[in-house]
Amino acid sequence: MFRFTTFVLLFFVTLALVRPATSQDLPGKAGILSAYRIQASITLDGILSEPQWQEAKRIPGLTQHEPLSGIPGQERTEIAVLYDDDNLYIGFWGYDSNPDEIVAKKLWRDFGWGDEDNFQIIIDPYDDDRNGYLFAVNANGAIADALVADNGFKYNADWDGVWECAARITDEGWFAEIVIPLSNMRFHEGEETQWGINFEREVMRTQETMRWTGWESDRDFNQVSEAGTLAGLRRLHSPNLVDIRPYGVGGMREQRNTDVETVFDAGLDVDYRVTPTTRLSLTVNPDFAQVESDRLQINLTRFSIFYPEKRKFFLEGKEFFDFQMGFDTRPFYSRRIGLDEDGNEIPIIGGLRMLQKDGSSSLGALVMQTAEHGESATANYAAARYKHDILEQSHIGFLGVNKIQDGEVNTVYAGDFRYSTSSFMGDKNLSGGVILAQSLTSDRAEKHGGAQRVYIAYPNDFLDAYAVASRVDDRFNPEVGYLKRRSFRTYYTRWDFEPRPSFLPFIRKFQFRPLELDYYESDETGELENLNYTFRPLAIQFQSGDEIKFDVVRLAERIPRRFNIFGDVYLEPDTYWYTQYWVQGGTSASRPLSMSGWFATGEFYNGNRTFWGGGTSWKLSKHLILIGEYSRSDIELPNGAFSTEEVAGRVNFATSSKLFGSVFAQYNNEHESILLNFRINWIPKPGADVYLVVNQAWAKEDSEFLLTDTTILSKVVWRFEM
Repeated sequence: MFRFTTFVLLFFVTLALVRPATSQDLPGKAGILSAYRIQASITLDGILSEPQWQEAKRIPGLTQHEPLSGIPGQERTEIAVLYDDDNLYIGFWGYDSNPDEIVAKKLWRDFGWGDEDNFQIIIDPYDDDRNGYLFAVNANGAIADALVADNGFKYNADWDGVWECAARITDEGWFAEIVIPLSNMRFHEGEETQWGINFEREVMRTQETMRWTGWESDRDFNQVSEAGTLAGLRRLHSPNLVDIRPYGVGGMREQRNTDVETVFDAGLDVDYRVTPTTRLSLTVNPDFAQVESDRLQINLTRFSIFYPEKRKFFLEGKEFFDFQMGFDTRPFYSRRIGLDEDGNEIPIIGGLRMLQKDGSSSLGALVMQTAEHGESATANYAAARYKHDILEQSHIGFLGVNKIQDGEVNTVYAGDFRYSTSSFMGDKNLSGGVILAQSLTSDRAEKHGGAQRVYIAYPNDFLDAYAVASRVDDRFNPEVGYLKRRSFRTYYTRWDFEPRPSFLPFIRKFQFRPLELDYYESDETGELENLNYTFRPLAIQFQSGDEIKFDVVRLAERIPRRFNIFGDVYLEPDTYWYTQYWVQGGTSASRPLSMSGWFATGEFYNGNRTFWGGGTSWKLSKHLILIGEYSRSDIELPNGAFSTEEVAGRVNFATSSKLFGSVFAQYNNEHESILLNFRINWIPKPGADVYLVVNQAWAKEDSEFLLTDTTILSKVVWRFEM
């Protein structure tokens, strides 16, 4: 802990040298917008011609966040909000002085909006300054959404709400109508309520970002505490809906030298809104059919690769269960349920989940039962996460995870405290926290193990600094979690200074990173395990959105036993110190043809390595985008030389925002296989999906690629409300 104490002292000494806020720097009072209650329905066509839009009060303009915070937005923007018993309606008038240069190249659901002209809404129905629903649209009417928790600290982009948008581009700009059913959100009922709300518009050709509130340079849009107020909401009632989603999967699979196998499966998810703030979910034979393959990765380390969760049932509500102790340690990792170490499916009989947000408290609880499969006995899994809000933006919380299999029990229980404020030194962000976890494994001689983490962060515009210390002992055993390594202590700190040179109009900001240190040592012996020190003498972000970075990286790693790094090339036990030099850069992703790349050279353990690669995206139209990626390492070690290659390509296509798909292919020379994934997704109505999926695999044998696996599936997920 001595190293962490040193980092914290350095942390606060540096903050003392940063200019404190003055009265001119303090954010202004957040705005208030009155929602207008309507009786007649709105035609969702993006024209905004109904008289209700003319009668409603409008936000007359937004304030620039980037590149110059505090000045009026360069393009005129107006926003109005309507509502009735069932829906919230948002009207967007995005006037544009150069409508022919509006960037709108995507049509599909959950499009990445960071490189498109877009309009975003964040809604905090509890008005608790912590949690919100994020909705984003572009000028084609494509939609994307996410859940925000802990005032932007946590973010769930996998949540899919049931809502719609219609947008149009005219000779005046682009305009959108958005309808969000109230059933998407949990909120308190009442005769008159108010919600937190904020709006953001991005204009890609000028790299301009505008907001209604929270436009200061230190603020992030996901900081719900910076939202304005949506007033005038009267007699809102959250419907006690029963949401039923049956699914069916049918198709075939053929493996080389085997007969064709018929695939059929069906299941059911039921969501019941017990109260306006409590949702109960039941799943029977849950839909875990993959519609996209995991990305294969070449692993040149001694540690396991973390693969993200992709299964629908676990993605919904994951922000309730999110409990991370850094990337290396996760007490709960839902991918451990129903999937073995190789990603093969273990059938799940069913499960039950409850999500509740009531006042300052939130609770998520989950119970799942897997079937006996091969050598895996039937198992019961349970997880519960409780959080209670304290102070203005802080919380305390608890987590419990349990697995019972073959009469053996593995339990993890943990607690966390997070302090957060956006008014440190007047207007700065500061956060910090402590996390403690303990495991109990019934069939071990030493049943108990522990893990701890303490951190502090200062995420602001000129200075972005972070320090953390973690420890995991050799007995800590989260069987329903993720543990990259065991028995370690780690100390990490990063300091980024990002001045904005107003005398250089083509540069948005510089970045200088004098220190980024990631240090691991053995918890048992105190010996060095890994060290990664990065010095960034310069990075430049241009006003155009292009950027370039230069890094010098000093590394060290102790190899305790002979390690086969690739093929038959190995490293002998030793502690290796080496240095690498990096340059990275890329053009703005908003360009029709954008590119990124990197080049690194230097030492690698007791040899040398040259590492280079890049990617390109060619947006031919809103109907067709081509993406390619390539990376290569050439490595020379005393007992052998080898090269690694990874290639991936994707074609995204769409005929409308309701019908789209992709073709994804990948290859690397470690697995010596080619994987191809073809997918079409049709959304016949909000909340329903129809998929056609083709997966094919080729393996290299005797210098020839042979087709080894073909899977063709169709899947239908429908939605009924009661």
